[in-house]
Amino acid sequence: MTIESLKGIHTYIEEQMKAWKVPGVSVAVVKDQEIVMMEGYGYRNIAQSLPVTSETLFAIGSSTKAFTALAAGILAGEKILDLDTPVKEYLPDFKMFDAFATERIG
Repeated sequence: MTIESLKGIHTYIEEQMKAWKVPGVSVAVVKDQEIVMMEGYGYRNIAQSLPVTSETLFAIGSSTKAFTALAAGILAGEKILDLDTPVKEYLPDFKMFDAFATERIG
């Protein structure tokens, strides 16, 4: 994968930002453990016209749940993880605050 093969990604990102009314994003593309693209788009502060850079930090809040679900789905697709197997089979020390939730998830 080269920058040349990513030529259309810039336009796509800008179109999606406009469609979803997103003021700014930071995007990285990693291939074979190598960063092939890392770029900021738009603004991190619209009022002050401060641009997003590859170093801009974003508060991602509850997004980690989506990342975890994506990772689990990928691992399941590769037959590394079975989504029907209790979490405690993979992580014996797994425990949530609520014992009931631990049993339902784990």
